[in-house]
Amino acid sequence: MVGRAAELAVMRDVFAAGSTGVARVALVSGEAGIGKTRLINEFLHEIESAPQTPPVVVATGQCVDLGDFGAPFTPIRRMLRELYAMVGDREFRDAAGSALAVKALRALVPELAPDSDTTPDVPPEFIREAVERLVAGLSLARHLVLVFEDMHWADPATLALMTALSITPRSEHVTTVMTYRSDDVGPAHPLHALLAELDRHRTVTTLPLTRLDMADAEQIARAVGGGLGHDQAAAIAARSEGVPFFIEELAELDIGTPLPVTLRDVVLARYERLSPLAAGVVATVAGGGVYVDDDLVAEVYDGRPDSLRIGLREAIDASVLVTERDGYRFRHALIQEAVHDVLLPGERVELHARYASSLHRRVSAGHREHAAELAEHWLRARRIPDAFDAILVARDHANDTLAPISAASLGERLLELWSLVPDAQMRAGLSRAAVALEVARAYEDAGERVQAFTAAEAGLRLAEPGETLLRSRLLFEIGSRHRSAGRRDEASECFLAARRLVDGDGEPEERALLARIDATRAITDRRLASTAREVTDRAVALAEGAGDPVSLTYALFARAHWLDEWGDFEGGGIALHRAAAVAPDVGTHLAAMVNLTGHLLQIGEYQEGIEAGRRAYDEAIAAGQERGLGAFLSLNLAETAINLGDVEFGVACGERALPFLPTTPYFQNCILLVLAMAALWDDEGDRSRALREREKDVVADNGNDENIVGRLLLDGYAALTEAAPGHRVEGSNALGERILAVLDWERPGRTQHLLPMAGWLAMREPALRTRLLPAIQHARALPSTGSQSSAFGALAYAFSDDGVPAWSDALAQAEEGRIPNRYVHLARLRLAEALLESRHRDEAATLVEQVIAEAPTRGASLIARWARELIIRARLNVPVVLPQPRPEVAAPLTRRERQILALVAEGLTNREIAGRLYISPKTVSVHVSAILAKLGAANRTEAAAYYAVASTG
Repeated sequence: MVGRAAELAVMRDVFAAGSTGVARVALVSGEAGIGKTRLINEFLHEIESAPQTPPVVVATGQCVDLGDFGAPFTPIRRMLRELYAMVGDREFRDAAGSALAVKALRALVPELAPDSDTTPDVPPEFIREAVERLVAGLSLARHLVLVFEDMHWADPATLALMTALSITPRSEHVTTVMTYRSDDVGPAHPLHALLAELDRHRTVTTLPLTRLDMADAEQIARAVGGGLGHDQAAAIAARSEGVPFFIEELAELDIGTPLPVTLRDVVLARYERLSPLAAGVVATVAGGGVYVDDDLVAEVYDGRPDSLRIGLREAIDASVLVTERDGYRFRHALIQEAVHDVLLPGERVELHARYASSLHRRVSAGHREHAAELAEHWLRARRIPDAFDAILVARDHANDTLAPISAASLGERLLELWSLVPDAQMRAGLSRAAVALEVARAYEDAGERVQAFTAAEAGLRLAEPGETLLRSRLLFEIGSRHRSAGRRDEASECFLAARRLVDGDGEPEERALLARIDATRAITDRRLASTAREVTDRAVALAEGAGDPVSLTYALFARAHWLDEWGDFEGGGIALHRAAAVAPDVGTHLAAMVNLTGHLLQIGEYQEGIEAGRRAYDEAIAAGQERGLGAFLSLNLAETAINLGDVEFGVACGERALPFLPTTPYFQNCILLVLAMAALWDDEGDRSRALREREKDVVADNGNDENIVGRLLLDGYAALTEAAPGHRVEGSNALGERILAVLDWERPGRTQHLLPMAGWLAMREPALRTRLLPAIQHARALPSTGSQSSAFGALAYAFSDDGVPAWSDALAQAEEGRIPNRYVHLARLRLAEALLESRHRDEAATLVEQVIAEAPTRGASLIARWARELIIRARLNVPVVLPQPRPEVAAPLTRRERQILALVAEGLTNREIAGRLYISPKTVSVHVSAILAKLGAANRTEAAAYYAVASTG
């Protein structure tokens, strides 16, 4: 290697990180011919030629140029099949982790037979989870080096999967390398979005390759050109403009041969030196792309078989083609492009028609993986109807191989070609608008909500007046996308328009759709609040009458939502348990469990919520839904655990789920609010403020009641906790107005959570008392079947009364465990202050000592700090040993290390810690070793003892 020492050093660093268990990604970019493949080959040769620990396994995935199409997961298939061949069937299955994952992977690895025929159908979104889980499993004992070349040609399904595969939190010993042509990837290129996403992650290293300087270019020219003199090497270096591929091609010319005038001539130089026979063979291969298999070349070539063999051998000897697996590849893509371009237009059309005819025979024989390539050749042969038919087959294949993003892309191409195919509707078996609806749903399955919205709107414009049911479905899809983006008013109008087009006394499919529409309207349109009971009851009845369990499940969700809002928690629980029971598939059942765990969180049944959430999360993992419904389960688990006082576990759940669903504002708002609230009470003010700022940067879901209350709680407690004693609460008037507006909803299930904060603000701001206290009293009087309302109300009253009896009652109710645990410590501290006012110093000291001992271990370090400050102010006789910095500590513990240390202190094993934090036991072992080294602890017992001392500070 000449001129790439720095770049090779970067590759070594990325690889070294993977060897230590830190998954890393290298993005190698540069113009065509700059030496990306050469650098990668040198890197691979280096790591494969020396023994490594853990042992290295290299698998590659080559993207191919198939125009606007592309068989789903083309490079992923090759990478997986190489891994399967190297590790064997049993280890491959074990790494996949479940029969469902094996079934999903079989769509990409045909050699992988299913464990049994009873395995349920795999949801489309599971393929991403299955591949990610497989890589993570294999990376425990091996260092996987996954190389994906020419990502600028990657198919849509591959691009969608690579985001998850590149930044997975699961993998350990993994080094992922991707190469792409930087000059081909502009803002509109499909790869651009993936690069932008990866660029935000610390585990990703970008490595742009630039042109060589003159000295390096001359050195390469002399090395590859044998006896070149200085002047000839200098001329080649100058003519090549520092591009290694051009240097190599120019150096191959005979000494004394004039240098080609254009770089295109440089690329074609080897081709033009071939005999007419070999040149014709190479031209035939060029019509098939950079790589063509041997059988296909033999079918397409229009000469004698022995002529083909002679021509191929000459082209290989001339380094125009190279053999690869069971076919032939151009030594460089630039050569294929140049040879294809020199063909006459008529020659290109005729050549692509021959390729299409051969591929058509393969597709007709059942090899549908060639359908996308077939469509591209028919298009280049100007056979639009034939291309349309091939796209239909390719779309079905994409659906069957769990690639909804590819199915959506192919569906969009059908819509583009529709007007050019006279009998398109007959060929497709659907109207143009119906195809658009399928495209919208495929994009939604792939998590691409913006494209789903655009496709549904296009379908509505294309729908005929008589397609009333279809138009209703399209309006429902559009409304659902508005709702997920927080545009409640627009969503409500779409749902209303959709329901006008269907008949509640019509066919079952109409009644089922109407049930879904009404159920979603009920929790979207605030104008329905007063009639929500009637609307949701009607939705349940419609779904029952239609015999549609999916619609019934969602109607029950809506009923439970409003029952909980009105404080009928018992009725809400009954509806959700029924929804979980009638859910007909794993996806709908998980949606029911998201709602049920949210209900348990709302009513303060935290322990039951943790247990139900853990079971459901395990189910989500098994079903490949970690990044979808599993993320919402993680959100509920996070808030439930934090409220219970298990903050380490709660924060771990939240941080694990945070990268998921990045395009869903509601989810991002929710989880950032939960993490910011946890940081606030744990006395991590800077982190809380950073999370609050990050939450504000999200396109806010301002119409969601849950986020309105969550944001108000966080803003209120931030203002109250940051206000110095005796000083005004910043923004108190605006805060008071927001509280009054929400309390005016008169929905105790939602507004009860605001009562303690409202009472505290009323106590701090006398000017607001006369307005806030009557609203608080009215909210406390609203009927509710849960004991949570009483506890929240008692806290609000205690703030306004601020006496010993009121705080004693508030503490007793808080200790029952149905409200966030931080209120227990807050009530103890406020009761201690009231006791001091009454001169009961010993009782106050006991409570303060209890707060200092317990609050930091339950995520309430802020309250523990207030307690220590109270000791100083009141001169209480409470011994407090502040932790001293230990000289053995080499570096501060990271947040993850603090989490693990807390669990070590609980006496958990590495495997148990791994289960708590959803990481591997190997990763836990690495962290524990780092913790012992940093603390200078001889063993886990000493580390636990240090944690006990530090946490009481």
